Amino acid sequence: MSRKVTRRSFIAGTVAGAGVAAGACSSMKKTAVSDSGMPLRPLGATGEMVSILVFGGGSRYALVRDEDEAEQMIHRAIELGVNYFDNAYDYGEKQESQKRYGRFLCPTYRKQIFLTNKSIQRKADEYMRQFDESLVNYRTDKIDLMYFHGVDEMKDLDTITGKGGALEAARKLVDQRAVRFIGMSGHRSPDVFIEAIDRIGLDVVMFPCNAARELSLQERIIPHAKKNKVAVVAMKPTAQDALIKKGAKPTDLIRYSMGCDVSGVAVGMRSLEVLESCATVARSFTPMPENEKKALETLVASAAYDGSLPYLRPGYQDGYRTV
Repeated sequence: MSRKVTRRSFIAGTVAGAGVAAGACSSMKKTAVSDSGMPLRPLGATGEMVSILVFGGGSRYALVRDEDEAEQMIHRAIELGVNYFDNAYDYGEKQESQKRYGRFLCPTYRKQIFLTNKSIQRKADEYMRQFDESLVNYRTDKIDLMYFHGVDEMKDLDTITGKGGALEAARKLVDQRAVRFIGMSGHRSPDVFIEAIDRIGLDVVMFPCNAARELSLQERIIPHAKKNKVAVVAMKPTAQDALIKKGAKPTDLIRYSMGCDVSGVAVGMRSLEVLESCATVARSFTPMPENEKKALETLVASAAYDGSLPYLRPGYQDGYRTV
């Protein structure tokens, strides 16, 4: 696909945004509600308002075997007011999750959604190659937010920001208006996130934000992100079901993460039932009382150190595993 076709300039729509509330796990105060009843929060300093429920297009969605259900989930998410759709090049075999967005989401709803993509590539050439393939998969000519994906070690950040690194490609795409914002996702290192915020000037960061509170991710990253007007998007609210196995209710875990100082919570959408349940929590969201929050944290605390969390295990790569 030629660069001329895939990277056409576009005029970004604007939505008034606002600052975020204080506290690593307090409810966001400056919210709005969509016409369909879905709460919206400001995405840092981007000017975008996004649904507090993020449609996670990861390996769980790619594992939905019924193609009709996979399509129905997209249409239903739109009906429920979800406008933030997350995905990555490596979700599903042969980019199947991206291709589903290209079949069911972008052709009909592109103008009303906030579309993201992630790449694990650290060098500019490979990052650009994946970007071009992703545009073909999505059937679009622009991505709202591109993440450097799964950045958990300082050496990866050094490669990304060094000569010939992926940051050069990302900034070029922003200049060409093929990408609007730059983000970073990761699972294990507050130090890497803090350094990336300072070094790159990120728009959004994405990391596990759940009741297990592993590795002080929330306590260390969120205040630094807020100070620099960087949006936070939570992922792994159930820790890929590890916290459910500790006895926690899925809806409580989703509510807990939505109560943190984040713009939205990405949930892996494995079924219509999961989508409906999460949307019910989002549309009726109220902050969890402090005593309930503490009880939930205590219930699942052991997951932070007993090896229960898949994404803390050596060799874990997001999107490649379905645990």
